[in-house]
Amino acid sequence: LIQMIIRILFLLFATILVEAKPEKIKVTVENVKLELFIADTDSSRARGLMGVDYLGENEGMIFFWPSASKKCMWMKNTNLPLSVAFIDQDRTIVQIDHLQPFSTDSVCSRSERIIAAIEMNKDWFEANGLKEGSQVKLN
Repeated sequence: LIQMIIRILFLLFATILVEAKPEKIKVTVENVKLELFIADTDSSRARGLMGVDYLGENEGMIFFWPSASKKCMWMKNTNLPLSVAFIDQDRTIVQIDHLQPFSTDSVCSRSERIIAAIEMNKDWFEANGLKEGSQVKLN
């Protein structure tokens, strides 16, 4: 019985460790290479960048959804000022907005065709010459 409890606790601990360290993916927007944390489950999308204190120059998070629709983002418990790019089914940036730290106000896409969103440090898209119409490629 004790061995079974130890095994269960070990599996629980291992699961928490795996979930605590999100995977990353390499993405190219036009000719700019990014390394993005992946948020592709309900829990990882809800958690987003909460508690993250620093993002490197070309680091951020990409949110994937299983189907296209209007998407909304918020900044609950997120202390970094961010910009978000909404990406449609053609892998094109169709909207860029700025997000305020700790805000619980939703920032929503205008398009109903959104399948992904990329969050980066505030003004990152503009600083890299990226705008609506820029193409996103998964490497």
